[in-house]
Amino acid sequence: MITRRIFGGLLLGGMALVVSGCADINPYRYRFKMTVEVETPAGIRSGSSVYEIWANWARSGSKRRAWGEKGEAVAIDLPDGRVLFALLKTGAIHGDMASLSMATLDKSFNNTMVESAQKLSRRGMDVAGVVRPENYPLLVTFKDIKDPTSVERVDPDNLEASFGNGYRLKAITVQVTDEEVTTGIEKR
Repeated sequence: MITRRIFGGLLLGGMALVVSGCADINPYRYRFKMTVEVETPAGIRSGSSVYEIWANWARSGSKRRAWGEKGEAVAIDLPDGRVLFALLKTGAIHGDMASLSMATLDKSFNNTMVESAQKLSRRGMDVAGVVRPENYPLLVTFKDIKDPTSVERVDPDNLEASFGNGYRLKAITVQVTDEEVTTGIEKR
């Protein structure tokens, strides 16, 4: 039989576990939309995707951070049936969308993932910025969209090399949003 003292100890121990685990359970979250604009001979074409970012301490009292992202590549439909993709791999400090968005949207960002996510999760929808070239996502295209082995890297400074005369990357922008995370790229 469980005595009151044992039951009380188990209850307090369980509560301590729950409270100490709250940092892992309730991370700071925000969503942002990334839009890629390309100048083409037929005018400006753009595509966008919405991502969700979360960050928190790996465990209560820890200095180790944990973060992640949910979302998919941006697809920009170009003339002649070609498609430019902006992948989730980036040139940002950690090579991901979390650090790309934080470096762009949080002017005081200094590799402080949790603090930045906390700030961005509490701000209004008016936070927006232009992604700096060093933080750009990896750009690719396919010679044949149905053949994954035909993937080619695209130089953001020279879209003409991949698509021909008159193609130029105009801008990559990000903005905090409350829109749903984008899905459905597998249909392409």
